[in-house]
Amino acid sequence: MARRDVVADRARRAGGPTDRGAPRDVEEALRRKATDALSAAQRERRNTALNWLREYRERGEFPHNHTHAGGRVPVFVDEHGTPCAVAYLLQRSGRENLVREIAGADNNVYAWELADDGRFSEWLDEMGLTLEEARIQPNYADYCLCIVAEASRTWRYVTPFTLLSSPVTS
Repeated sequence: MARRDVVADRARRAGGPTDRGAPRDVEEALRRKATDALSAAQRERRNTALNWLREYRERGEFPHNHTHAGGRVPVFVDEHGTPCAVAYLLQRSGRENLVREIAGADNNVYAWELADDGRFSEWLDEMGLTLEEARIQPNYADYCLCIVAEASRTWRYVTPFTLLSSPVTS
């Protein structure tokens, strides 16, 4: 069996994404995004992070959620130590302690739920990434209703590995 088929089979059994092209699409969309407003250092770190994201995707080792069998719930770091994409980027950038703290507090957290964590927001800024762009983890379902702007009660349907979707207001 080809490596791609092995990865897809493993992901299918784990309830995760089976299309390795989806993460590639996210990476390509992030690379196409204008970065004129970023400093030279942020652009360099962003490029490094996107290279790490490619490395993560090509490695094909994604976390498995053993605590929510049958459910399609994300896991920040699985029981085997395999990180989700966001956790992987944090680890590669030297934020292992933050990864441990996040996983210890809520290992089923979505990246958007970390919006109020100052250390996470600081890391995003240092890396030249936005919270919206940090939504690179799959949602393990057909869609996720994610909050976009609390004040306006604007929500967005986000499909797995999708950066841009249509807003819905409540």
